[in-house]
Formats: sequence, C-alpha cells, structure tokens
Amino acid sequence: MESGRIIAISEGSTVTFGQFWRHVHRVRWLLPDKAYLINVCEDRYLFCVALFSAALNQSKILLPPSQSTGIIQELTEQFSPLSIVCDRELEQITVGQCVLNHGLLEDSDHLEAIPETMQSVFDPKQIVAIAFTSGSTGKPRQHAVSWGVLTQCAQKAIQALKLDHQSLIMLSTTPPQHMFGLETSVIWPMMSGLIMINQRPFYPEDIRQLAQSLPYPVVLCSTPTHLRACMTSSGDWSNITAVISSTAPLAKELAVHIETRMNTRLYEIYGSTETLSFASRQPAHESAWTLYPDAGLKTNDNHTFLQTSYFQQPVELDDVYQILPEHRFNVLGRATDLIKIAGKRASLADLNQRLLKIQGIEDGCFIQMKSPGPDQRLGLIVVSNLTEQTIRDELKQYLDSVFLPRVIVYTNELPRNSVGKLLESELKLLLN
Repeated sequence: MESGRIIAISEGSTVTFGQFWRHVHRVRWLLPDKAYLINVCEDRYLFCVALFSAALNQSKILLPPSQSTGIIQELTEQFSPLSIVCDRELEQITVGQCVLNHGLLEDSDHLEAIPETMQSVFDPKQIVAIAFTSGSTGKPRQHAVSWGVLTQCAQKAIQALKLDHQSLIMLSTTPPQHMFGLETSVIWPMMSGLIMINQRPFYPEDIRQLAQSLPYPVVLCSTPTHLRACMTSSGDWSNITAVISSTAPLAKELAVHIETRMNTRLYEIYGSTETLSFASRQPAHESAWTLYPDAGLKTNDNHTFLQTSYFQQPVELDDVYQILPEHRFNVLGRATDLIKIAGKRASLADLNQRLLKIQGIEDGCFIQMKSPGPDQRLGLIVVSNLTEQTIRDELKQYLDSVFLPRVIVYTNELPRNSVGKLLESELKLLLN
C-alpha cells in the first residue's frame, strides 16, 4: 500500500496512510494490556486509530449500542479483563480509562513497516470487534466480527456501489460504534481510495456547510430520519456526489426528493449487525434489492440464510423475503414486524412509511397495543400539529380500516437512538 495515499482528514488536515500507521503504533503502546476494550471515541479518526491499535495488541474492541453509563457498566460486568478507550473522560465509570487526544499522536516519529495490503494486516480469522444489536426490542445481542469479514464485505460493497478508485470523502452522521458507521466511514476508506473524516456533524446546516467546505467530493452516509431533516436546509448541496442511507427503509418519495434537491444519486444498503451489509438498491428508481457480488439467499423450512464466501456457515436472517431472479429480492418485513388483524396482514414498517408521507407529520410510528383477544390493535405516536381526525382521514386513503390507530398519542420527540432506530420499550411507556 502506498504510504503517501490520503486516507483521512482529521482536525482539518490530511492524513496519509504512513502517518496513520505511525499513529496506530504510537497508541498501541499507550493502550492497557487488556483482553477487551470498550471503544467510545466520538472522534472518528481517534476511534479508527484505537481500533487498529487494539487489534495489533490482540485485544477485542467492544462496540456498545449506546454510550450511556448503564450500558457501559453492563459491559464491564460481562467482559473481563476490560478497560475503556475514549476521547474524553467518562464520569461514574469504575474501570480504567485510556483517554486519547490528537496531541498524543504527534509523538509518533518512529518509523514502522507499512503493510503492502490492508488484507494482510491481520489474520482473516482474528476477531477484532464485538458488535451489539441496538436493543430496540430487547436486551442487546453480541456478535463477533472478524477481520476477514470486515475487509471482504467492504470490497464487495465498494464494488457494488461503484465507489472504487475514487477520492471521495465519506461523511457520516452515524457513530462508528454502529455497524453502518463502522463499515462506511472507517473500514471502506481503509480498503479503497475513499477518505475518512473525523467530524460527525449533527444539524442539517452543519452537515451542509461541512460538505461544501471539503476539498474532495462527498458521499453523505446517513439515516432516513437525518436525511429528511437535511431537506429542511435550503443552501447549496452541490459537493454531495452520492448519498448512502441505511438502518431503516427509505420511502421512494423522500428518495426522489433527495436526489432532486441534492442533484445526486442515492443508494440504500441492506444488512444487519451479524452480517454487515450485503445488498443495495436505488430507492428512487427501484423497490427490489440487489445482492453484492458473491452473495446469495437460500430458504429452508421458512427460514432464509445468507451465503457468502467470507462466512464459513450460512447466516440465518430475521426478515421475511421474496426471492427474485438475477440475485434480487424484496423484503416483506421482519418476522416480528408482521401483524395480523381481523384476518388481514400488514407490516409495521409499511404502515410507518404511509404515516410519514402525510404532510404535517414531522415524525411518528405505529405500535402494537395489548389486546385481550387474539387480534392485535394498533396505536400511533406522532410529532405533529394535525388533529386526530385529520390523521385518521389521511390514513383512510391508503389503509384498511382494521389498521387505523385506536389511540393517537402526541409527543415532542420520539425516543430514537443515535442511528434513528426507535426503542420499543420507551415507546410503550408513551402509550401507558
């Protein structure tokens, strides 16, 4: 690998691969010698340096579903010996912390051999991270992620999205602890000519201004919730060369609006914590997903499995699929997402998309309510100034009457996590 290749923009300056590798070796000797490290660095470049440094030390990085004190405390009780690597000191944490900052990297003046390829840095079977599901419907589940899976999936994704051999900045609004953020904004730049940036802007105008100020074209990686908010910013988005969305289905109308407003192409990628991404589509133009090269879906006894060269065994998937010719498929919904009322079936994801199309609904979702009988009933939680009658009248145009909400609850904000996913346990509290 060329040591002079630019792989990141950090603190406003470009970072070559040679500089990055020296930073990795510098931090390697600063990290505690522990079997497990929780990486809660918010600065994406420091997160990346810590990830590689820990892997060189044969430590496993834990990627928590959130950085709340309670979640971190749970992890310290499950994994031992353990420490935390962070970019600001955490309060009320009882285990040791290694606090990184950019000043520490400046002392890395000794030379280290530069790997010829990123694939050769670690053994493909080495577990470099343990990721966790978001815990939106229950206790987070853990999934070990090997170096071989990370790198091979990245190569397939970059090829499928035609992002190879280009100097593009991967600007992500998603934290690197989430698999979508880890893939697109950390691992993909390591495996290609793409460029990482350490900043993670939150507000739409901050995202727009940062994108316009960068010296290379930008690929904006974000969630449907964040992208919808970005459409409220009226400024210039001309430096956005592509948009990648994930974590939830993106409505076609919003996809068309984004492509028109930003004058760019928009992709969705599809996957899970345990599989990483394995398919993509352009939702403004198609509803079906196309599998990455070398990926396939196989059904067996009403279960669907993902098969790829980088998984030794097929991985069972949680969603329900319609498998189509030419390596394409439709997602019919998560098995736990499908509901049946009065003999009629629907997907909560589809119902939510119908809801969010209504003019005047800022945010909202359907939720299953407890019912004494065999049939389920639905409630609705919304951020809106519309009346209940107006909302029901709008929904009647698209939905069967059995799926209309029995209860509508208004709130100022839905309980979404850092990647826009809803926390079911907190939603149910709003209905009580």
